[in-house]
Amino acid sequence: MAGPMAWLRLAWRLQRWEIAFVTLACLALGAAAAYLAVEMRSLLAHCNGGSIGTIPCSSSFVFQDRGGTVGLLIMLSGVLPFAVGLVLGVPIVARELEHRTAHLAWPLAGSRLRWLAWRMAPTLIVAVVAVTLPAIAVDQMLRARWPHDDVGFLEYGMHGVPLVMRAALALGMGVALGAVIGRLLPALLVGAGLSVALAVGLNLAVPVWVLPGELATTTEAELESSFDVNARLGVRPVSSEYRLPDGTLISDGVADQIITAAYEAAGAEEPDRSALPQLVIHEIPATRYADVALRESVALAAGTLLLAGGAGLVVRRRRAG
Repeated sequence: MAGPMAWLRLAWRLQRWEIAFVTLACLALGAAAAYLAVEMRSLLAHCNGGSIGTIPCSSSFVFQDRGGTVGLLIMLSGVLPFAVGLVLGVPIVARELEHRTAHLAWPLAGSRLRWLAWRMAPTLIVAVVAVTLPAIAVDQMLRARWPHDDVGFLEYGMHGVPLVMRAALALGMGVALGAVIGRLLPALLVGAGLSVALAVGLNLAVPVWVLPGELATTTEAELESSFDVNARLGVRPVSSEYRLPDGTLISDGVADQIITAAYEAAGAEEPDRSALPQLVIHEIPATRYADVALRESVALAAGTLLLAGGAGLVVRRRRAG
């Protein structure tokens, strides 16, 4: 039976162009993000507590000339894990079926499941290692841009551990789609559509991992403070509602009617704010980022294994020729 190094060499021979493309893309994105992180930190150190023009060094807008580039790299980092996973994962089974070489490759491994495991393992390692560099670099870029704040859930899923785990899940999805569809291009197109849905779903699922807290505001000043960009940079808002003094929850429309009527009744006077509906914002604090990232990562790892197992069942039952 071929050893691990033999399977690594085989993976390289069969997917050298995909591996080269993925590696270069990750290196380019990681290098660009790392360069910006170093540049912004250097600028902040040069600023040394003073200001650049009228902009104080304590403000992230001292880096406003780099804002467009930062935004572009963040957008690319959101696409990266799914692109890496699909580019590396789809061809593993689909290419064998499309080129009609499965009837030769599968028997040589002694077992179809063994063949799939040895083909997936080195590819998964390549994907995880390649995406780790931009995941770290983009994280450092965000921290350099907002040096005095906890970035928390800012651009969640586009940096750090969640980015790496999404690449692993996308690779499992790519392998499964390649096994089911059996053709490269259709599997890639379907995978691209599913990746968009998956990215949106994972973003919406953040409140599933931890119970949101509650931030209550009663005055306009408090409301403006609660949405201050710097004060709430890494907070993840979940929902909002109004609560009457007796604890009854009401809709925004009803709350607006009550507040309007109270101001009209008060005339030139200020109405009693304690009698007005209270806006309640449910949110996840930035300090819970690590908990959410860990729990999502466990779920994504389980999903990757589940997809790999599904791909194995398809490969085991599928006709090789």
